[in-house]
Amino acid sequence: MAKADIHPKVLKLRFFGAWKAYLGEEPLAPLRSRKGDWLLALLAMRSDAVSRSWFAGTLWPESEESRALLYLRRELMYLRKALGHESDRLLSVGRALQLDLAGVDCDLLAFDAAIARGDEASLEVAVSLYTGSLLEGCDEEWVTAERTSRAQAYLSALERLAESALVRGDSSAAIRRLRAVVALDPLHESTQRTLMNTLADTGDSAAAIQVYRDLRLYLRRELNTETDPETTALFRRIRNRVHRSKQTASPASQTSCEPRLTRIPLPLSPLIGRHQELWEVRRRLGGSRLLTLTGTGGVGKTRLAIEVAEELKDDFAGGVCFVELAALSDVALVPQVVMNAFGLQQTPRRTALETLMDRLQSSELLLVLDNCEHLIQACAELVGPLLKSCANLHLLTTSREPLGITGESVWRVPSLSVPEWDENNRGKHKELIGEALEYDAITLFVERAQQVRADFSLKGDNVDVVSRVCRQLDGIPLAIELAAARVRSLSVEDIDSKLDQRFSLLIGGSRTALPRQQTLRALIDWSYYLLNEPEKALLGRLSVFAGGWTLEEAEQVCAGGSVAQSEILDLLTSLTDKSLVVAEIFSPSVRYRFLETIRQYASDHLSDSDDPETWRERHLAYFLAYAEQVEPYLSGAEQQRWMERLDSDHDNLRAALGWSLESVHEPESGLRLCSMLWWFWRVRGHETEGRQWCERALGGTDAQHGSKARADALHGAAVLTRVQGDYAAARALFEESLAIRRKIGDRKGIAYSVQGQGFVTSDQGDYATSRALLEESLPIHREIGDQWGVAVVLNRLGLVAHEQGDYSAAHALYEESLSIRREIGDQWGIANSLSALGVVAYDQSNYSAARALCEESVSIQRELGDQRGIALSLLNLGNVACKENDFADARAALLEGILLTRNTHDRKCTVEVLEAWGSLAATEAQWVRATLLLGAAEALREVIGSPLPPNEHPRYDALVAAIRVSLGGDTAFNSAWAEGRAMTMEQAVELAMQVTTD
Repeated sequence: MAKADIHPKVLKLRFFGAWKAYLGEEPLAPLRSRKGDWLLALLAMRSDAVSRSWFAGTLWPESEESRALLYLRRELMYLRKALGHESDRLLSVGRALQLDLAGVDCDLLAFDAAIARGDEASLEVAVSLYTGSLLEGCDEEWVTAERTSRAQAYLSALERLAESALVRGDSSAAIRRLRAVVALDPLHESTQRTLMNTLADTGDSAAAIQVYRDLRLYLRRELNTETDPETTALFRRIRNRVHRSKQTASPASQTSCEPRLTRIPLPLSPLIGRHQELWEVRRRLGGSRLLTLTGTGGVGKTRLAIEVAEELKDDFAGGVCFVELAALSDVALVPQVVMNAFGLQQTPRRTALETLMDRLQSSELLLVLDNCEHLIQACAELVGPLLKSCANLHLLTTSREPLGITGESVWRVPSLSVPEWDENNRGKHKELIGEALEYDAITLFVERAQQVRADFSLKGDNVDVVSRVCRQLDGIPLAIELAAARVRSLSVEDIDSKLDQRFSLLIGGSRTALPRQQTLRALIDWSYYLLNEPEKALLGRLSVFAGGWTLEEAEQVCAGGSVAQSEILDLLTSLTDKSLVVAEIFSPSVRYRFLETIRQYASDHLSDSDDPETWRERHLAYFLAYAEQVEPYLSGAEQQRWMERLDSDHDNLRAALGWSLESVHEPESGLRLCSMLWWFWRVRGHETEGRQWCERALGGTDAQHGSKARADALHGAAVLTRVQGDYAAARALFEESLAIRRKIGDRKGIAYSVQGQGFVTSDQGDYATSRALLEESLPIHREIGDQWGVAVVLNRLGLVAHEQGDYSAAHALYEESLSIRREIGDQWGIANSLSALGVVAYDQSNYSAARALCEESVSIQRELGDQRGIALSLLNLGNVACKENDFADARAALLEGILLTRNTHDRKCTVEVLEAWGSLAATEAQWVRATLLLGAAEALREVIGSPLPPNEHPRYDALVAAIRVSLGGDTAFNSAWAEGRAMTMEQAVELAMQVTTD
């Protein structure tokens, strides 16, 4: 007997902090969704058997019971699979479920038991088990009560342990427990005061004061209120004690004590949102004496700094001083301007900096320096000495780039939150106005629009366009304010349509604002004219990228002239520091991108020192070479990694294609790109987009009619057209491709064109012609050593045999194809062959084998992102589940499958899924629905020219006959069948998606 059988792996469940489940030391296999995790958690939290309806209603409260039970069945299936040998613990007791917890290692069970015992040793155990709130990251409604209950038990345990520590004089232990209490419940002010007193009594008054500051900031952010008078009085007593001790230690400081200063600009309008940002700035300022807020122009650095200064003005004994530097141009005057802000006169024989240092040396004060970017060196030379000589001074600076001095903490101010609604969802958000207003960018737009047009409001007919405007403006507050001001004379739709000319549209800001804040262009001009010439040149050249770029891509595309390749890293870093470029880490590499507003600005300036066409051609040349480099790997062992690389640069590839089709100098580049990318489009579910690119490239003014590039692009277009069920067009494209390939003697291309024709004819039910074409291409693939092509042909020959009912031959051909695909590491092909073998097993009534094969297939296809492959495997799994009477799982699989076919516009796959839905409906005695779906599927087969395969006829005919009888004869059946045939494909899909259960 194997060792694993003697010592089975223990099931371990961790509720506190992020949910984790293990079998032994290995994490539990990933479940289908987070609902599966929460199902396991709920089972563990309920020791007795609980009805399935309770679990379904708890996990899917918004769904009708039948659909919720469907989802529950699906998740149970995947949970049992993940539990492996421990799946026997999952018990079905009639219509109830129970998890056998004997021997399970569960922190929640241990915690509850320790709390129940209640002695000090047990409370220590309970506290050690509580490593975070219950099921962190779970936002299900049911978890709230469970989470609150355990949090209260934990707090009570901490308080009792803190009391015991104070009684025995163990201040360190008491402080540790008290800090844990306030970390979890900051509103527990009596505990906050106990902590402050205990810290002060141990001599750590600074820590006690920080506890008060954190509490005060929290109350303002969360409740917009102040601390209790008792807490405030305690803070003042501790602070006064500190000042008295300082004055006693340094009598000379008493003579330099100055009145408390509050010098903060008065904002003209309330701050919209920014609650999280305010919290983050205050938190960072509490941990650093110098914090610099960076970010692109107009993102709201100054407004955020003003709000923080206002909120912290009472927390510093010396007050707050806000100094605006935007209008200052003479770097030598920076110390003088700051000194003047304090109302100081320069001391004789002392510099302005020295006078400042004398004044601030003993002050506990917050100094805010706003808009430092054009005076970086001077500000650094001021701030550095001040930090060294003034121990109680804190500095908050705003700048489009950091000061770059020791001790500086830097935080980039983000844009306002915007909705990530897809453009395809336009018009579907009329009921989501309240949700839209949760985004700060939209709230700001509405508030500012109402200032110029009182009757403006967010409505069902404008919520989409307002969202799109805010998204196109990158959530930049100033840009949104300028756009909102335009509703005085333009509709929101007009504003949206004119955003391509945003720099001429977004003018006319407040007359009292700084000149650079009155138009969007002037705002970015302020940053642009601070750049040196190489930085300006690189900024413009980078605008040819779409969707971001890597360092290597920038070096290859943008180097030349005033920008040396060896300098690009430093220049990119500088542009990032100046908030003109955004750097994002995608392990293990870094990608850079523009905000769209900056990209348009940079594009406008590309012609200042360069010829835009030159850099677009460089971009095209690079990505053409890049696609040619990647293409051979898309069918090999590392295809997933290379597919992901193409995904990351898909926007750049689109831009390169667009330029190739516009440029008179690059007539063949578009064809070559299409010939390299069609397989990527096919696997990733971009068939419609790929067809459009191929059609544009093939229809160009100079379409290179006899070239290899044209033949290859024709082939790619043919494949994408075929998988969408447009067989006549696909056949014509394959024929044109084959003619060119024969003419130029391209043996490999000939094999693929002939093979492609074989695919089309098999889809159309012409098996004799298909077999002949496939067998014509197979020897060529073998002759040139193209194992991938051999495997593809063998698999299709297997399909031809399969659909004609020769299951033995089909199985052998599928297995031979699978063997080759495993040998070359073709994951897409492996998944395809596994799915095919699963269908053979299904047709031979071996349902357990069919399920295993199709589940392995769909797992690989999900990793690859093969939308069509996933849909076909789910179709097979749905059919298997139906035969096993697991109707809930059948519905779940078919529902996901039909959603995928709708997205990929695959008409043949849609037909097959509709037929599966019809069969399921009949199995559940939904006779009219079954008739409608099968009638619609028959009509669609006729439209695309893909008849039902011969091996399907016996089962299909028996099904239709049973439905006819169940409906009471020909009259009712023929009426429903005709109604189904008259449906559009979209109507039939909608009917299938209306999942019902008896």
